[in-house]
Amino acid sequence: MKVGVRLAVFAVLLALCLGGCTAAPRKAIASSDAAKFYVMGNGWHTSIAIPWSELPVGSIRAAADFPRADFLVFGWGDGDFYVNRKKSPWVIFKAVALPTWSAMHVINVRGPLTAAFPRSEILEATISRRKLEQMCRALDHEFVTKEGKLVRLGSGFVGDSQFYLARSSYYVPNTCNVWTARILREGGLPLTPPLALVSDDLMWQTRKHTRFIQPLRKPGDPY
Repeated sequence: MKVGVRLAVFAVLLALCLGGCTAAPRKAIASSDAAKFYVMGNGWHTSIAIPWSELPVGSIRAAADFPRADFLVFGWGDGDFYVNRKKSPWVIFKAVALPTWSAMHVINVRGPLTAAFPRSEILEATISRRKLEQMCRALDHEFVTKEGKLVRLGSGFVGDSQFYLARSSYYVPNTCNVWTARILREGGLPLTPPLALVSDDLMWQTRKHTRFIQPLRKPGDPY
């Protein structure tokens, strides 16, 4: 009897896991309601690029720092590793084993995305405008504010990009790619974030729901 109960419980848990990993069919989007954005991977890190023309007004406060952008590229990662560019064994151990502070990296791109990032894999996603606004609100929520102002941490490492203090803690399994997958789910892409620990996993999931623009070339672009 006990064996039968255990098997039944196992079957239920297995069904729940499989159900969570199964993508529901996406509804067709009317062209008048369609919005586009891009997912980029450089082989170890992933970012989300949104055309300035598609940004819902007021949805991402950091956008005001880049009024002349054609695209804004958003990435997230461990603060010491990302912002301070420290790559000592201790910093790597902390990033893997302990919850650490994090940062957002926002890159201002003028001109074609493929020209700015010629070595990155780039995928184009089409979603509804409502879903785009939902995704942008999720991105905006990640930025920490103090007294109503964003906490700027200094220049990034691409052009006039900027780092900002972020809300989430970095640790394994909450990696930068898992974080990206969660944001993409807010945009309606039926991804499974726990299965996106590394860049290859995330891009593999995302390819099923996007249009291929450009392949990865190594070494990848920094972001």
